[in-house]
Amino acid sequence: MSRLRRTVSALIAGLGLVAVTVVVAEPAYAGSAPNGCTTVRQLGSTHYVTGPDGTVAASMKQFIGDCVSGQRNWAYVWIWDQARAKWDVRVDSIAIAAKIDGTWVTKGLRWGGKGEREVLSDPTATVPYCTYAFGWIGFYDSTGGRYVSVQGYTATVC
Repeated sequence: MSRLRRTVSALIAGLGLVAVTVVVAEPAYAGSAPNGCTTVRQLGSTHYVTGPDGTVAASMKQFIGDCVSGQRNWAYVWIWDQARAKWDVRVDSIAIAAKIDGTWVTKGLRWGGKGEREVLSDPTATVPYCTYAFGWIGFYDSTGGRYVSVQGYTATVC
């Protein structure tokens, strides 16, 4: 198990967080791309992240495009309206994991802000490597102040 996955697993166990991912194969396209990136296409299929009550809360994807600095890929998450209607939802973080020289490393890490419904990681120079998009989405119950963090990730694309 990679160091990143051991760290995440320890964090989940230590904080009692819920890690839930539902995988659904359905192509979809991002509403936007990072500045300076064109000719965008999705890598792999869309993955749907469920909220604490089991309903779909977000779509997570990985994209590739021609950017000013060369061909790059990035992670993307979109918070669904139905989740925003139930909770104060926040994209805590979004990034690309890339297997470089046999080790999984995090690239393009981006922290989301309160009220953001669409968050993209920074574009990464990881196109020649096996990669997947991953992130944490926080759900706040406005009535009870309860917080649950859910991890989502796409399938690995090589």
